[in-house]
Amino acid sequence: MDVKTCQESGFLLSENCERYSIQQIPKTAENAAVCTYHQRIHLDKTGEFRVNNDCYPVSEMVTKKWFVLPAIETYYYQKIHPTYKKLPAFKEGCNSSNSEKPMDFIYPKNFTKIYLPKDFEGISQALVFEVAYTKLGLPLFWYLDGKHVGTTKNTHQLAIHPGEGIHKMTVSDTEGNEISKRFTIVKK
Repeated sequence: MDVKTCQESGFLLSENCERYSIQQIPKTAENAAVCTYHQRIHLDKTGEFRVNNDCYPVSEMVTKKWFVLPAIETYYYQKIHPTYKKLPAFKEGCNSSNSEKPMDFIYPKNFTKIYLPKDFEGISQALVFEVAYTKLGLPLFWYLDGKHVGTTKNTHQLAIHPGEGIHKMTVSDTEGNEISKRFTIVKK
């Protein structure tokens, strides 16, 4: 059977998608997921900033359909799609009403216990954290168990040598966004 699919995401077409392709799918796939990556957003009359009705007159808002990806997907997608446009920032005085995160851990992902291998001289190797961050040019601040261990800018990778036991890595930016990851270093 022929269906319309979103050109950007490949999911079945939603009301917020602008471009589509006609694809043939098996009859059993007709109830597949609909694209959730296209959203309606509200911009100020210049089209430069996002706004909401708490900070901007509704009559002056411009509504647009926008292809929105989470932080990790944005990090990879924009490398091979140079035309990808990230969401505009909120106008000063307008607070985001949703829980969008501008950053997320790329590595390590979803783990509890990590064994750090040793090199040929018996020296324990570093654990390399990597974060995807959608705000280009801004620094990230890294804290291991509450102690500052580094600052990164542009490429957000940090190698650390944590001791055995339970630890918490926290990463924050200059805008108050923060993510944390708990992990355990184990010996063989």
